[in-house]
Amino acid sequence: MGAAALLRNLTDSIARASGPSRVTESHAQPLASGLTEALKYAASNSGDCVTLRGIYNISVGDEGIARALKSKGREHSTIVIGHELTSISRSLLIEGVMDAVLDQSPFVEAVRAVEVVLGHYKRGALSSLPLHTPISIYLQENLPPIGIE
Repeated sequence: MGAAALLRNLTDSIARASGPSRVTESHAQPLASGLTEALKYAASNSGDCVTLRGIYNISVGDEGIARALKSKGREHSTIVIGHELTSISRSLLIEGVMDAVLDQSPFVEAVRAVEVVLGHYKRGALSSLPLHTPISIYLQENLPPIGIE
């Protein structure tokens, strides 16, 4: 699913849950100061219609997002959903800065990629792994032990 479809699904889900709202899409270089500055502005601007309620980050940059929210005291009042369970996202989940992490199995993705290349050259057999990469949703309450993810 591409970024446009993810944003459309997110916007539809927010509208169903809370009525009409404005979802702003921001394209920024990962970890660039521009992302941090944009978040600082959005987190502090509670005037005319602009209230930051949540961030859905489909890229890297969780640390920068957390820093920006913390600098404005919004780390526990803004919902943050990201991708890939890493040591950083795990820490942010435990702290309560991130609320959820959507994770696809990097192992299954890597095996599938190797199988595609081997299949192209008519070598190797398909594994018994599922054809679709499984998605896990991690919250504070269901984090796997370190090293298991």
